[in-house]
Amino acid sequence: MSTPIGYFEQMYAASRDPWSFESRWYDARKHALTADVLPLRRYRSGFEPGCSTGMLTSRLAAHCDRLLAVDAIEAAVRAAAERVADRPGGGDQLAERRHHARSSTVGAAARSISTCAP
Repeated sequence: MSTPIGYFEQMYAASRDPWSFESRWYDARKHALTADVLPLRRYRSGFEPGCSTGMLTSRLAAHCDRLLAVDAIEAAVRAAAERVADRPGGGDQLAERRHHARSSTVGAAARSISTCAP
């Protein structure tokens, strides 16, 4: 099942952090654990689809020489880019808006998937 992209656009229009990632202990812990269980300390590149506000992006960026974080929502991409801009090597971190041109929906499950490849 897919959720219309308009739903997410409305969520971000109403709040910079629509899922309260910045304030919820559960999400902070989940993001910390995700980064902590990476099998290697450092990666040449990483990819995070559905980066949302960049809370996990920031943690992944600490392990990647270059990280591509994407989201279909422009406001989310701006937030993620701002979050990694002041990190060492922030110029090598990239947040982009990507949306499949033939689809008007985004799979809601994609927002929690992240990976880095050595």
